[in-house]
Amino acid sequence: MNFCDRRNIFLMGFMGTGKTTVGRHLAAKLNRKFVDTDDLIVEKAHLPIADIFARFGEAYFRGIERDVIRQAVEMTPAVIALGGGAVCDPENWQAIRASGITVTLNCQPAIIVERLQKDQSRPLLNSATDDKLIQIERLLRQRLPFYKRADYFLEIEGNEPGEQIAGRIIRLIHGEQ
Repeated sequence: MNFCDRRNIFLMGFMGTGKTTVGRHLAAKLNRKFVDTDDLIVEKAHLPIADIFARFGEAYFRGIERDVIRQAVEMTPAVIALGGGAVCDPENWQAIRASGITVTLNCQPAIIVERLQKDQSRPLLNSATDDKLIQIERLLRQRLPFYKRADYFLEIEGNEPGEQIAGRIIRLIHGEQ
């Protein structure tokens, strides 16, 4: 693929895999706009994501997410970081596939736990009954088939800098492996 192509580049994967950090670096390297759909959701709802879940539930959140993804795909050409569950929705997936290239960032559950251990803003990981590792492993099992549909599936090491990962993505998309 050629970066003269004006299609979007979507970063997908589980929370804590670095989509936002990598996305900012990738957008800067490619001189593109960076969009984080979680930021668009917060802006649209005028509430933090954890509050949306607490007050209205996950179904309401997913409805807003669907709306902002429809909005984001029109921001061509952009680098767009998607929420961890966004690609599980068939309507979202159809809009994403029609407007861009998809790259999954994946890392081991233990790395995700380490990255998110002090983060209390993740409503899907705040169950009092299970520890975060069990919750992450459960959600990953559910979502991995969706993440594997990406054009590119990239394993991320725990300490790899975002700028380096962005460079890896550019090489992958250019076919340099």
